[in-house]
Amino acid sequence: MIPQNRHKDKYKHIKKIIYLAIQHLDSRNFERFGIKLFQESGFAVEYWDVTPVIYADAFYNYALPTKSVNFEGIRTFREAGKLYKQLADLRSDTLVIDLMSFNHKFKAFYKVLSRSKANYALIAANTYPDINDINTPAANASRRLKKLFTPNLPGLWRDSILPKLPATLFGIRPASLVMIGGERALKKYPHYPIGRNTEVILAHSFDYDLYLKEPKQAPVPARPSAVYLDSYFPFQREWQMYFGFRAEDKMDIKRYYELLNNFFAQVEKEYKVEVVIAAHPRSDYKIRPDCFMGRKCVKGETIKLVRESKVVLSQDSLSVGYANLFNKPIIFFNQPTPILPEVFASVISATAQLHGKKMHYIDNGAYSIDWQTELEVSRGHYENYRRLFLKTPGSPDIPFWQIFINALRREQ
Repeated sequence: MIPQNRHKDKYKHIKKIIYLAIQHLDSRNFERFGIKLFQESGFAVEYWDVTPVIYADAFYNYALPTKSVNFEGIRTFREAGKLYKQLADLRSDTLVIDLMSFNHKFKAFYKVLSRSKANYALIAANTYPDINDINTPAANASRRLKKLFTPNLPGLWRDSILPKLPATLFGIRPASLVMIGGERALKKYPHYPIGRNTEVILAHSFDYDLYLKEPKQAPVPARPSAVYLDSYFPFQREWQMYFGFRAEDKMDIKRYYELLNNFFAQVEKEYKVEVVIAAHPRSDYKIRPDCFMGRKCVKGETIKLVRESKVVLSQDSLSVGYANLFNKPIIFFNQPTPILPEVFASVISATAQLHGKKMHYIDNGAYSIDWQTELEVSRGHYENYRRLFLKTPGSPDIPFWQIFINALRREQ
């Protein structure tokens, strides 16, 4: 049971919403973050992009394939001093929504925010599973052996000790609210500054909003399709932001796409389908038209493509949630190191196991895949994954941010 605190009229005075983010605000995120919904509910809204302060190199040196939305509330901070002053001066009628996924590396932000009069909220949704979510003897043994034979004192401090220390020890006030999407959400964020007075709001993943809008019965397509959930690995801006380098400078991109296309050709042969690419939201294949050897590449229609598909192909994408919600069979696969870092393997493998599947490596043409078995769907596994990561039991079937607004206004 996930606790909820109810404090009547606690947030009635909130007039202004500020998003604190290290994400580009394009039209997709404008809708995803519910900005228009807050405006229509009478809130003044601002979006503070602090990427230049935290990831200056990536901000200035990595071109984005999407343009900013026409929203006058965007404020981009390029100097830490100006940002800290604005944070410290926030008034009590303001609520800050943290989209940075609280990180101790950014604790200077939260220390300043804690000295202000504003409340702030955390978001614990859109989470990935990993090996810690697989509760089997083999997985437990693997975790113990890894800790025993790979001692990492900095990692031990960062991952095990630091998250368990109270945020107040660092001058950080606990959040006023936290929105969760799935029962496992809070366990995925043990470092979040959550106190006994933090109100927990039951919700779902952002992608569930789109699922609510979709017709549940898909039309019969003229030609069956297998949908690949594109991750845009080689060209993701996040590589430079989080790891300090561009993936395209470190990996064999030609081999990466060669393995993908060989795999797609085999899928097309086995299932008599057309493989369609559900392009990543931040991808730009117009300047890279030959990546998928002429296959149809569609951007901005992932959920529709999944809903109408025969089978879904997933390497490492949060959009696998769409396949789960529509009960589509999923083939989970990965590429070997050094093409992709091994860190991705545990996430893909865990997601596969939670769906009653296993991860396949596509490092050669002799795929050891039982193609017929891959079309089976384990409803029990799918429902369990849904409960853990996509929709918290008891949460209403209304938009994510409407749930948030209702909590502020105390409406049911």
